[in-house]
Amino acid sequence: MALRNELLAAISALVAIFCLFYIAYCVSQGGTHLRGKGWVTKEEHPKSYYFTLFWYFVLIIAGSIQALRMFYA
Repeated sequence: MALRNELLAAISALVAIFCLFYIAYCVSQGGTHLRGKGWVTKEEHPKSYYFTLFWYFVLIIAGSIQALRMFYA
């Protein structure tokens, strides 16, 4: 059971790291990807840009907390 928790903790940490890198990429490029429209800049769709950044930030926090809880459980 401990190996399973460590594996799930590692996956959660990897997802959090991926989301962090995607946020960094979106901020550095000044846009985000929208379904059906492709890459759009934050000037074209500011609400979608900030909404996407917010939810990826939430995923980073949740994934990090879950990874820490599972690793130390």
